[in-house]
Amino acid sequence: MKKRAEIIIKGIVQGVGYRPFVYNLALSFGVSGFVRNNNEGVRVEGEGEAGRVEKFVRTLKAKYPPMAKVESVSVSYIRPSGTKGFYIKESSTKENKTALVSSDLTTCSWCLKDLKDSRRKDYAFTTCTDCGPRFSIVFCTPFDRERTSMKKFKMCKKCSAEYADPKDRRFHAETISCPVCGPKITLYKGSEAIKTADPLAAAVELIKRGGIVAVKGLGGFHLVCDATNERATREMRDAKGREKKPFAIMCRDIGTVKKICEVNPEELKLLCSPENPIVLLKKKNKPGIRIAEEVAPKNKYLGVMLPYTPLHHLIMEQGLKAIVATSANISEEPICSTRQEVQRKLSGITKHILDHDRDIHSRIDDSVARIVEGKPLILRRARGYVPLPIQVRPSKQDILAVGAELKNTFTLVKDGRAFISQHIGDIKTAAAFDHFKATITQFERLFGIKPTVIASDMHPLYRSRRYEVKGMRYEVQHHHAHIASCMAENGLNEKVIGVALDGMGMGGDKTLWGAEFLVADYKSSRRFAHLKYMSLPGGDKASEEPWRMAVSYLKDAFPGKLPRLHGIDQRDIAIVSSMIDKKLNSPMISSMGRLFDAVSAILGICHKNTYEGEAAAELEYAIDKPVGGSYAFDIAKEDDLYVIRPEKMIRQILKAVSGKRPALPAGREAVSGISAKFHNTVAMMVLDICKKARNETKLNKVCLSGGCFQNKYLAEKAIKLLKEAKFKVYTHSLVPTNDGGISLGQAVIAAASLV
Repeated sequence: MKKRAEIIIKGIVQGVGYRPFVYNLALSFGVSGFVRNNNEGVRVEGEGEAGRVEKFVRTLKAKYPPMAKVESVSVSYIRPSGTKGFYIKESSTKENKTALVSSDLTTCSWCLKDLKDSRRKDYAFTTCTDCGPRFSIVFCTPFDRERTSMKKFKMCKKCSAEYADPKDRRFHAETISCPVCGPKITLYKGSEAIKTADPLAAAVELIKRGGIVAVKGLGGFHLVCDATNERATREMRDAKGREKKPFAIMCRDIGTVKKICEVNPEELKLLCSPENPIVLLKKKNKPGIRIAEEVAPKNKYLGVMLPYTPLHHLIMEQGLKAIVATSANISEEPICSTRQEVQRKLSGITKHILDHDRDIHSRIDDSVARIVEGKPLILRRARGYVPLPIQVRPSKQDILAVGAELKNTFTLVKDGRAFISQHIGDIKTAAAFDHFKATITQFERLFGIKPTVIASDMHPLYRSRRYEVKGMRYEVQHHHAHIASCMAENGLNEKVIGVALDGMGMGGDKTLWGAEFLVADYKSSRRFAHLKYMSLPGGDKASEEPWRMAVSYLKDAFPGKLPRLHGIDQRDIAIVSSMIDKKLNSPMISSMGRLFDAVSAILGICHKNTYEGEAAAELEYAIDKPVGGSYAFDIAKEDDLYVIRPEKMIRQILKAVSGKRPALPAGREAVSGISAKFHNTVAMMVLDICKKARNETKLNKVCLSGGCFQNKYLAEKAIKLLKEAKFKVYTHSLVPTNDGGISLGQAVIAAASLV
């Protein structure tokens, strides 16, 4: 008896070798029919003896290629047609666009072997069905060569033969190429191409001699120099105007990483994962390879990644142990994706550009992550993770959530899938906002989404609010969005205790919030507790100069005579103190981020932020070892809200450093202990408020979100205390805990409002 099955497979099934997999599977079962890509995913029709077709279907449901991610397999049986043979048919574009696009894939082990011994030896663009560019080069679905940046490269006879051979791993690999027919590398000095037989070797020689070279990667250019060269890294920092913000490095291999940093099994797994993010690793006290101090000054951690394209592998194999590989951009602007952009914007940093002629359609930075409590914590979600969607509850309409002002991402929701954009960054500049708008348009086209609802932050000055669509607009409170994003990625659909600790966001009462304890679900959020309001002298200036918040907290804790703040001119302190007294440009704020700033300044660690969160980061890094104990604080009930009052803590901290100049490295042991006890105290604040919330609401699930939980010491301490108190604790591992996750929260809150 003959049967014919029609099978629709949805998920990440294009650009990952799914059609070749189905083809060979059909041949092994003696099944006739076809497989094709379409705008939904992959469609298969298989015909043959009933038993063979049923086994074929069962196997399709159970197995798939290594880089595929199958969401669903739907099967129906139709009338047999007498088809002979099995074919890969030309893709169809008739269906509604629901097909997913794979993220860019790290070079596989087989292609690495080809770099050493094959006709693709030393070829910087070797790929197969298991690896290579995907999202960064695709225009639209279905994922076929003609809809990618590879369209202009016509396959040679040998590549065509591999593409057509079912036994070859490049069978229907849309990115296939070789030195004869594929992309080429060119080294430029300014706008002039340098005549050389080996452009890559010439670029590496420049790097070895202490030069800076812009290197085109998957989603944009890196600025590259030798990470062991003090002069080169100093020149890079000076030229980029990046005073202390750490640079990421790329190491040749795992052995090299282990000579530089401490690496635990979870960090090793993340570092070597297909996503291949930059991973924050603790520096070794006595490294086997010395990385220049200018790479990450005053920082205990290095952002480390491994080579993830053949080009990177070939660079690192020519005698370089570690290179700085930082995004090639002007501060607060998108990463450069063309040589012309680099020449126009970064000529003051480098004249040398290692370019290639495979166009980047979607610029995308490297992802950044760290391990917290044994799990990945995504700090920047980009290459390797985007555009993979997160499953959410289906909404009645397509939704666009435009995110926050800093660390911006946007989210588009359709049919229960939330597509979170790559890291856009701070969209205060015109160039960044243009990138934001263009990327929204691209996502809408790529996934066939036409939003009729837009969700945005409440803050009236956020530039993201300027993006217009026809339809309903929802304003979502910043910290409610933080908690909802954590709920969504953990699949929660109930009320929770939400702890959102960050710098600042517009509150429901139009004041500035930033240390919020909420009782929330997707439809509603009730403020349960917050940190005491403090003056923010100078407004945004206080975020740049932490000593201003130190003055604010010291005035509050010592209402008589203001204690001296070491390292700051007394006249400046007097001016800020007067601003606070007169309420002059000093809005009130409840912010955990600003409390971290204040303590960092009181300890003499950081008086001026040269990058966002610097004072808080250095306060964490000042901890040499954990200590027990915590400082005192009060919790008062004011207008039906619990308020955390930290005056006692501030007084105890000042007493711990009184009579000494609390500056690093002098007094490091004392500062380390004080910082650890401060972190312990904040964790105790979280525990105490959550206990009160549980007593009053009977809720036991706690969601932790907000930029302060990027702090590994704080996050792990708070999680430990909450779990010991029998709370069920949820954190982020799929989207950033910082403002990069805000857009997901906005989207699911808007979706709930439509029900």
